[in-house]
Amino acid sequence: TVIAKKILKRMDEYSFIVFGNLFALIPLLVIILSFYQIPKIDNTFVLAMMGSVSIDFFAILLIYRAIKISEISLISPMSAFNPVFTSIISFFTLKEILDQKNIIGIVLIVVGAYLLQLKHIKEGLFVPIKKLFQHKGVQMAFGANVLFSITPTFQKIAIQHTFPQVPPFVSLVGMVTMLILYSFIVKRKSKNVIKLVKVNLKLLIIGGLVASISQAFAFIAFSKGNLGPVTAVFKLSMIFVVLWGWIFFKEKNIKDRLLGSLVMFVGVMLLVL
Repeated sequence: TVIAKKILKRMDEYSFIVFGNLFALIPLLVIILSFYQIPKIDNTFVLAMMGSVSIDFFAILLIYRAIKISEISLISPMSAFNPVFTSIISFFTLKEILDQKNIIGIVLIVVGAYLLQLKHIKEGLFVPIKKLFQHKGVQMAFGANVLFSITPTFQKIAIQHTFPQVPPFVSLVGMVTMLILYSFIVKRKSKNVIKLVKVNLKLLIIGGLVASISQAFAFIAFSKGNLGPVTAVFKLSMIFVVLWGWIFFKEKNIKDRLLGSLVMFVGVMLLVL
């Protein structure tokens, strides 16, 4: 997120998506060839990937637009809502069990979101949550995470239909497809692309390497555990992103945002106990 924020200050989101995926492809392919093999696939794999990519296409655009226009310490905690929807969806689609602690977890996530804008409480009891969702970036990030909560189901089905099962291969196919789709948009809308890539080359390479490794681990985790717990553990990153926003971008109101994100993370963890 920090690398994306730095790059998006100088590059449009379409170009960033294309070249971010491009620089992530090579390390991911190396991981697959070193530890796995190119698997066989079936029609179910193709249908699952079509579902995943069609949703991710819009979710990725929304999240990077949010990062571009908003403070990352404010929008990152919105990812706490992701496992809530993922757990609900996986209950219906994959029969993964939900327990009574889910209700407490969801309540804490909502309370944490309220705390993110606690400074506005003097203006009225419901003003903090109202102020939060008045931010266009927050609206985009929330929408993106609702969409992101759907795709792990498709991705897990796709993993189950690779023979032998190769979780990072699903990530690779998704990246290649996204790169191709967004290339058409870049061709029409983006300007000075080559110049911007040269200016941001080091960050793009680092970001690509980090993305490829994290994607590989994420999809391996999807293949080995229930989707709710797996996506929940990933949300520990939102606490660090709040801190990075303060350290690298001098973002304000960090105490409220850190408290809110901690409460939201506790809520997320209660979803998996």
